[in-house]
Amino acid sequence: KVISDEEYQESMQIAKASVQAAEDREYRWRKQTKMLQQKVDKLKNENEKLKDLKSLLEEKMDLQKETFLQQHETSNQQRTSAIQELKQENEKLIQSFEEEREMLKSDLLSNN
Repeated sequence: KVISDEEYQESMQIAKASVQAAEDREYRWRKQTKMLQQKVDKLKNENEKLKDLKSLLEEKMDLQKETFLQQHETSNQQRTSAIQELKQENEKLIQSFEEEREMLKSDLLSNN
């Protein structure tokens, strides 16, 4: 079948419009893909920053925990030393009271 010039022109316009629509869709798709890739890159970057921050916070918490434990240990050692000193003083006082009691006993016995 032979087509007229008018039908040919109409077919060409339809074909051009179809090609233009496909190119427009491809352009929008590429633009959306580029925007999505930028968002993905931004999220990856933020995720890395959050991981770094998490690591820093964990290190800080570990240091604070270690410092607290060291302070607690030092405090316990100081208490233990103070208790030992008090025990020694008490023992000396008890011994001196015992000696004084013995002397008083001896004085009382010699006076009677």
